[in-house]
Amino acid sequence: MAERFEFSGLREIFAKANEEKSGDRLAGIAASSEGERAAAKMALADLPLRRIVEEPLISAAEDEVTRLIAQSWDEAAFAPVAELTVGEFREYLLHEATGEAELHALRWGVTPEMAAAVAKLMSNRDLVLAAARIRNVTRCRNTMGERGVLGIRLQPNHPADDVAGILLAAVEGLFYGCGDAVIGVNPVTDSVQTVSAILQALERLRNEGVPVTYVIAGDGKHAEQIRRRAAGSVVSTRFTGFLHGEDVIGALNAADVYLHPAREEIFPNAVAEAMACGRPAIASEIGGMAELVGPDGQAGLLVRPGDADALAEAVRRCAADEGLRARLGAAARRRIEACFPVSAMVDGYERAVLAAVSP
Repeated sequence: MAERFEFSGLREIFAKANEEKSGDRLAGIAASSEGERAAAKMALADLPLRRIVEEPLISAAEDEVTRLIAQSWDEAAFAPVAELTVGEFREYLLHEATGEAELHALRWGVTPEMAAAVAKLMSNRDLVLAAARIRNVTRCRNTMGERGVLGIRLQPNHPADDVAGILLAAVEGLFYGCGDAVIGVNPVTDSVQTVSAILQALERLRNEGVPVTYVIAGDGKHAEQIRRRAAGSVVSTRFTGFLHGEDVIGALNAADVYLHPAREEIFPNAVAEAMACGRPAIASEIGGMAELVGPDGQAGLLVRPGDADALAEAVRRCAADEGLRARLGAAARRRIEACFPVSAMVDGYERAVLAAVSP
């Protein structure tokens, strides 16, 4: 059945044309469905650029930034695209005839609202293609805009300003193989304490480093994606490919700790194998992990799922304390031998199967 959507004005069209964001949902401005999001994008594509100039989303009389933008806007620079819609502006930016000279000439005629509007209609590939045609070098604590280097902006916001969540999102972004990255955060609150905590946490990403080498064993459909992410990391990473039998045991024995920061898990055999080799596990406290590893600090370290800060702290503890690694590793081996011997596992499976098929 066909659906019909109506939008009260430009603000609603802009908001509902956004890709799904938790912040939009919390603010109550997100599209209610993919259908409404598509309808908003269609409405945005048909919107004349001139109307965005004439009906600013925020009144210049109420906002100093909007007033500054209005004062610096150059109508003559805007003239080449003045009669275009947002959708036509996208086609203009992607057309092979549009080059660096044309884009430079437009820069003071395109307002942030216009740029935001057209970006909502573009894929990541579209954005890279358009951006590659113009070079804008910026310098602050680092330099962005060098040719041949993929530069990205990370925006690891969190709806509750959770520092661990912000760090986790920032680290994930850095794994995308970027050459340069600008990390920007928009705190939900204007608390000095909150902002300071976020800034100090992000500073740690730049200043703190534990000398570790990550070894990723195995293969699968995500192998290439993982390799690309690791290529942009400052951490040394080695890939072994798929391992068999004794090679698996050799890889585990060569490790100091075994990391398993899964978001979802039931009873991971990989953790049990590492423990059987006397390797302490640092794992997410989910599913049957506590049953396998035991209480936190006994035969391994358990952290809250998604808590990057706690995960980093656990790695630092083990990296800095050889005695702790030895104690946890020995306890891990004893726990597997005492609680999960092969004979007990076989008996357990046999009882479960018999119970399932018995009348």
